[in-house]
Amino acid sequence: MKSFLSQHWISFIAPSLFLLLKLSSVSLRLSDTNVYFYTAYQILQGKLLYADIFFTNFPLFPYLSAIYLAISGNNIYFYYFTASIEVAITSLCIYAIVIRQWDNKQYAIICQILYLFSFIILATSDHQSGVFMASLFAVISYFFFQRKNIILVGGFVAFAVLTKAYFLPLVATYGMFFLLKERKSLLKFIFGFGVTIGVVLTPFLLFAREGIIQDIFFYSLTRGSGTSKTGVLQFFIFRDILLFSLLLINLFVWRKYLFFSLFSVFSILFILLYQDIYYLYLNIMVPFLIISFPVYQSILTKKMNLQRMVIPSLIVCLLFFNFFIYITQYRSLQNIPSFHTLVEKIENSKPEYIYGANDIAPLLAYMTQIPLLNKTIDTNANIFRKGILDADTMTESAINHKTIVIVHGVSFPHYGVEDQILDEIVVKNKISTSCDLIHSHPVYAEGITNRVNLFQCFK
Repeated sequence: MKSFLSQHWISFIAPSLFLLLKLSSVSLRLSDTNVYFYTAYQILQGKLLYADIFFTNFPLFPYLSAIYLAISGNNIYFYYFTASIEVAITSLCIYAIVIRQWDNKQYAIICQILYLFSFIILATSDHQSGVFMASLFAVISYFFFQRKNIILVGGFVAFAVLTKAYFLPLVATYGMFFLLKERKSLLKFIFGFGVTIGVVLTPFLLFAREGIIQDIFFYSLTRGSGTSKTGVLQFFIFRDILLFSLLLINLFVWRKYLFFSLFSVFSILFILLYQDIYYLYLNIMVPFLIISFPVYQSILTKKMNLQRMVIPSLIVCLLFFNFFIYITQYRSLQNIPSFHTLVEKIENSKPEYIYGANDIAPLLAYMTQIPLLNKTIDTNANIFRKGILDADTMTESAINHKTIVIVHGVSFPHYGVEDQILDEIVVKNKISTSCDLIHSHPVYAEGITNRVNLFQCFK
């Protein structure tokens, strides 16, 4: 280990720069991170996932999140920063994989910085959503794939899926690869995958069986689209043209690089077939697309007789453009300025409960130590569309139980645009007539939202 560190100390430069950048911008945001933080906090209070807490994914991420909270003393700023730490560690794993495969430090460093400073990583790593933890497990699985330790490949792929289920394309890739190329390894892979899945899920199947089936399989696998898939793909193509190009080019190298070709096939199928695609989900592809990059760097350098610094120079220019766009347009996106003002307004009102948009209500519930209405942590609009929660019922409950309701709004008075309630999680006219707007807080959010509004539903 000491020998590796002394020979490859350069591999720590890019991750260190990335961590310094992210550390300087850690802030509280309108984010699903707040749902995951509060879920982990409830787990530390003795609550059981799926029995006491509605949760729509597999259980590994919330319990690993609880470990983050335990070691940091429930520090939410540290929790946000853990996503960047996971990205940095993943980049080191990518470096190790490329060094082993190509024995070329330049290739390894280029892959590192491609990963760390690709636009999708820069833009999404300000939030802790579990996707980077899953990516780390996925890359470790490839690390063991290189070393022919197939049982551990299955185990770490299972960890990735148990963290974020939309890493299933990687499971299909390994399974098909072993079926076509190394059939003797297929059973080892299935064994490693199956045992890991069984060990992690068995406690929940014993103690929260109905909940886990209802929350994951009934809801997650059948939920409708929350965003425009076309819009997500257009944004990915425009901002990450190199990654998109690798996704397509890999389809045609199946004779020599079957793994990468299969991965592109199953990733594209996932994008086409799964209804509820978000930009964040496309992170499943990024590490493996970047690990495939040296294939083409090598071909271009040799066949076109390029000087060895031409491609790295082009990559640096591309990444500098990504960095500039991120810094100027996206670094502050979803920020909640003067967050303490919201906390003070709620504490001064002395409500019994908090209810509202899931990207901020759990955070305010934690900061004020005021419980969430009906213990409802996740109020994603899709949950209401599926009929698992009912806006009318939750609104009536809020009005009848001394509740502060927190919703998104929009206010552009110069254009005559004013809407105090944008969310589907309440009945708008009932809140407007039965509750008083006590504070309208400016935020810099996605879409038309630019306000967080607090409604007091009691006198």
